[in-house]
Amino acid sequence: MNILNFLLAQDVKMVVVACNTASAYAIDELAERSTRPVIGVLEGGVTAAVKKSSGGHIGVIGTEATINSGAYSEALKAIYPNIDVLEKACPLFVALVEEGWTDNDIALATAHEYLGFMKGKIDTLVLGCTHYPVLKNTIRLVLGSDVKLIDSAEETANLVAMKLDKNRMRSDVPNGAVNFMVTDSPDRSHKIGQRLLGPYINVDEVKLVDVLDKKI
Repeated sequence: MNILNFLLAQDVKMVVVACNTASAYAIDELAERSTRPVIGVLEGGVTAAVKKSSGGHIGVIGTEATINSGAYSEALKAIYPNIDVLEKACPLFVALVEEGWTDNDIALATAHEYLGFMKGKIDTLVLGCTHYPVLKNTIRLVLGSDVKLIDSAEETANLVAMKLDKNRMRSDVPNGAVNFMVTDSPDRSHKIGQRLLGPYINVDEVKLVDVLDKKI
């Protein structure tokens, strides 16, 4: 709630909870307490998976907390009750991405260990962690190119754009500014941000903020 209150104090028009674990456990409470629309990353990923699955055999990977929550499986079955869902927690994927080890033998061996049991059993895989899309090439080597990979972050961005348009909330400013505010090490956030978003983040633009003293 501290982070939500901090963002609302910046007069944002919408809040995106860009974390699968936080979306799985806290999205309802955040939406209830927010004075602005709140969107999590599960909705877009789930909708896209159901739409793109050809045979109703969907895999979901994420952190242990996300998988243990059962949020993806519950949301998928709410739309498609007869769907077959295979889930797997892949905690080491996060460390691999943050270290930049995404296309080496270590990444491939880890992907085989985690995902080998899904090969031939799913037609669609939800990448239920915002780090995982960086590993798409390695995951395809394990599961094959026929398996559709659902990037929950990309699908969420599409959902945000759609809702901004629907509610006429898009900015008229042609070239808006981007502010990067973090609650942990700016240097580390800068390095990881470049791996996830590309070389678009200047370290001087990443500002450390304190949200602990904000009223809950």
